[in-house]
Amino acid sequence: MEKTLTFIHISDTHLGAKTDYVHRGFQPYERMQRLVGDIKRLPIVPDFIVHTGDVCGDKDSHATLQHYALAKPLLESLPAPLYYLLGNHDCKQSLFGTLASGPYTVMYENDRELMYEFSVRGFSCIALHSSVAFERAGRIGSRQLGLLEAHLSTSAVPCCIFLHHPPITVGSLWMDQNMLLSDGGALHSIIKKFSDRVMGVFFGHIHQNLHFLKDGVSYFSSPGSIFQFSTFPNDDQPLLEQQSHVGYSVIRIREGHLQVHSRIVPNSQSSG
Repeated sequence: MEKTLTFIHISDTHLGAKTDYVHRGFQPYERMQRLVGDIKRLPIVPDFIVHTGDVCGDKDSHATLQHYALAKPLLESLPAPLYYLLGNHDCKQSLFGTLASGPYTVMYENDRELMYEFSVRGFSCIALHSSVAFERAGRIGSRQLGLLEAHLSTSAVPCCIFLHHPPITVGSLWMDQNMLLSDGGALHSIIKKFSDRVMGVFFGHIHQNLHFLKDGVSYFSSPGSIFQFSTFPNDDQPLLEQQSHVGYSVIRIREGHLQVHSRIVPNSQSSG
């Protein structure tokens, strides 16, 4: 029997410490309420929901316990187990000390980093840590790269990989200069060797819905759940889409086929 998996990908919700916090002209709490409501109305029940980072955090500061305490009732009302990755605005101790996560197996951990694996319906899902404190750019590091290659070398089951930062260039000047993994080339070199079993690589950070295909590997970025950045080639500074919607992705893998549905929450388009 073919394996089937359905999950939801959200990212960069940037929830603040108060409900009226404004981030780049948008109120994340109000927009997160719209996102949660839309997921609950879907005619499917996902196997899990993955948040690829920047769950909380003000524009110029890192998140605290107060941020996650405010986010907790919203996030934990969602109808499936949640899995979290750390974005560059998140705090590991506060996030995992406050928010409940689905079951997983730790592959590597220290005070700031967490790499883990979980299995759902015969699929292996790997969460990589890519964030560097107080920096826009990210890094995986040799330890995680080695563990990932070892896992993919010994496991024959289909795999999904999650991280916060884009591993490859996205074609936007300021993003490619500021937002990428410093060792994205090394990560891609590993993944492409196992492209027959890596169903997709999913990330956030760039606040935009994009799909890339490189050497047989599919990369997908989540729409910014609260707002979207512009990603045109000549953008030399961070620019917002003038009309940004509340968005997320619904991913379904069935019969060896990967389907990504970028969901726009109805009536959520708003100017920043």
